Amino acid sequence: MASAPTSATAPLSALLHLGTNEKPASPHLLETALTSSRPLGDFELGLLGMRGSRGYSDIFGITPLACSGGYTVTDDDVVHAWAALRLRHPLLSSTVAFHVAQRPEFVYASPLTMAHALRAARAQIEFYTFDDQDTATEALRDRWLTPDSEDALDVRSGTCSLYWGRDADAGTGRYILGIMMVHAVADGRRRANIVRCMLELLATPGRAQRELAAHFAGETPVVEIPPAMDSLLPDTSKSDPAELAKAKEVFDELIKFRSKRLSGLVPDGDLNKENFQPRFRRQIWSVEETRRILMACKARGVTITHLANVSSAFASVQCQGAAQPSDSEDNYYFELCQAFDIHAKLPRVSSNGETETALHFIGYPVVLSVPKSKVATYTTGALWDVARRFKARHEAYVNSPYFWNFKRFYDTLAIENYMAQIAGRARASVPNMSSLGNLKSILPVRYPVQTSAVISVVNGPGPEAVSAEIRVLDEISSAKVDPLTMNFAMWTFDDRLKLQFKWNSGRVSDGLINDFFNRVVGMISQVADDEGTM
Repeated sequence: MASAPTSATAPLSALLHLGTNEKPASPHLLETALTSSRPLGDFELGLLGMRGSRGYSDIFGITPLACSGGYTVTDDDVVHAWAALRLRHPLLSSTVAFHVAQRPEFVYASPLTMAHALRAARAQIEFYTFDDQDTATEALRDRWLTPDSEDALDVRSGTCSLYWGRDADAGTGRYILGIMMVHAVADGRRRANIVRCMLELLATPGRAQRELAAHFAGETPVVEIPPAMDSLLPDTSKSDPAELAKAKEVFDELIKFRSKRLSGLVPDGDLNKENFQPRFRRQIWSVEETRRILMACKARGVTITHLANVSSAFASVQCQGAAQPSDSEDNYYFELCQAFDIHAKLPRVSSNGETETALHFIGYPVVLSVPKSKVATYTTGALWDVARRFKARHEAYVNSPYFWNFKRFYDTLAIENYMAQIAGRARASVPNMSSLGNLKSILPVRYPVQTSAVISVVNGPGPEAVSAEIRVLDEISSAKVDPLTMNFAMWTFDDRLKLQFKWNSGRVSDGLINDFFNRVVGMISQVADDEGTM
């Protein structure tokens, strides 16, 4: 009588607990139960296609840090914190699977054990020791601004990476946290939320370890990949024909000046890939200057976003080489493309109470007609007047009952615009604007170290607690330079207004952009003198 097969000689079906008819006794293998996927949404797929092999427009944040009270962060602390966040936010550890006959998918493999989780987290982190924090921060910024196929993320292996720099003198408590993400995974505000989560974990030693232990003890559920933004939007394709016609009528009225000859900056270079030259400019206003600028905006009933957009429009036609309307026209016509965060308009679908790491923004236009006289005889009064017009056009668009129909209409135009740029047929334009607002609610400046972890020093017979915290010294939020587009990013952080601009000087010269950027900064700075006056 033959003996029962041993583990060395047993067929694979026996080792996998399959029955004699080769049907599994259990409906799923463990790995199957811990692996999930979903197809990329249309917007995610579009961004993935635009990034190419160099990672164009992949977003990143660089956050220099300083610890006080003698507190330090170890490499193991960073690995555990990142491993815990990868469980909270599956897209951080997802890959993209490509198929011949169907659209790409996000694939998330929840780790089998804590050891697997830590190894996978460490593999995503680049550790680095620096001698000077400011120099290292600038070097990382310049490196990540530059699309380099050798340094770009390969989405088949991962959709993000983390950089952790530490001072060569460990006693200084100075670090640099950098996070690079494929734009199809998240936008600027969701990326800032990840930074906050990371710093909260680092300021509470042991918390990440406890979260990991709870997860692998089965006390917390596996979090699923958040749904694509497209799947959360109303289905406007089923709109009543009469309602759809009315929506199109309103949309056409809001963008009617697009049929005119648009004004703005005209590229004075070319699209030669060999002449790709990433550039970056930044302006940071002081706390007092920021206060005065924001107060002046409030007194006029507009926001800094409205003001910055109009300043950009004015500056774009004051530069040498700007596109001018024909002599028969009495107006300048501008199309000001905006990034709009629609998170508040979407249903919450998180299963763990976290803000989802996902893509929650769309693009939309504000199209303005501005009399030539207002630009030619520039005054702050003219700037405020056009800023109020911008606000009215913005509100008419985003507060319209046809807002979701507008998205469908504008998506088509946006694709046409991008294809025209690729073909070298782009019209004059005002650079795109992305305004993140005030980040203090998303990314606080200070993170007190929790009481149980506060360092103690001996003072007499008993220990005396020494206050300790992790403090954010700066926040750089940007993306790799796209060879085709010019982009503003603006936000308030630590009570300071920040304005950033990136462009490809191979396509638009440094001379033209420096003149333009300086004019925008000058206009915004000038309104501080109007604080509280009308």
